[in-house]
Amino acid sequence: MSGIISYLAVDSLLFRLLAFLAAASLHDYVHALTASKLGDPTAREQGRLTLNPTAHIAPFGLLMVLFGPYGWTKPVPVDAEKFKGSPRLSTILTSLSGPLANLIVGLISWWLYFVVLAGYMSDSAISAFLLGFLQYMVIVNLLYAIIHLLPLYPLDGWNIIRAIFGKLNMQEQPSKNIWMLGGMFLTIALMALPFGQHLWSSVYLAVDRFISMLF
Repeated sequence: MSGIISYLAVDSLLFRLLAFLAAASLHDYVHALTASKLGDPTAREQGRLTLNPTAHIAPFGLLMVLFGPYGWTKPVPVDAEKFKGSPRLSTILTSLSGPLANLIVGLISWWLYFVVLAGYMSDSAISAFLLGFLQYMVIVNLLYAIIHLLPLYPLDGWNIIRAIFGKLNMQEQPSKNIWMLGGMFLTIALMALPFGQHLWSSVYLAVDRFISMLF
């Protein structure tokens, strides 16, 4: 898969946008669904148990799709005190569910792109659109899964680390916690700045080679 990320490339913008909306909506929906099944109705009560992108999109996060294959959405609200079972285990399962869903969809999209459809596509506009969309479904879902597992605030990896080693219901604001504040700025930098985009391009290529060997 060559030419993975083209900054400000108009020809791939529609594919990036559609793939991001699909991946992000699935990610947040699965978070909300898992939390609800484990006893926390907070996300469901706030209208986040839906695949409708309008319930999840953050305007600035959506704008970042102009510069790469991904952006971010509004955080899915979770109240660990409302979980029926172990709050720590439930938090870990809820945090893992979103990236896992993206990983599964990314692998399915990869299989459809390289194994099922690539040899049967014609030169029609519909074929070109479908292959372009699937290409970015692979890229966005795999990177979305990997990025969200980083132990940086406010990503899922941060919530997992916090559930294992820290307090589940920290009251401090990010602006008053140096680790949260630093993590937030580093997360934005990794998504928005050229060095971050280059890093994730390299990560994707490595993942793509690994998946190719598996298949």
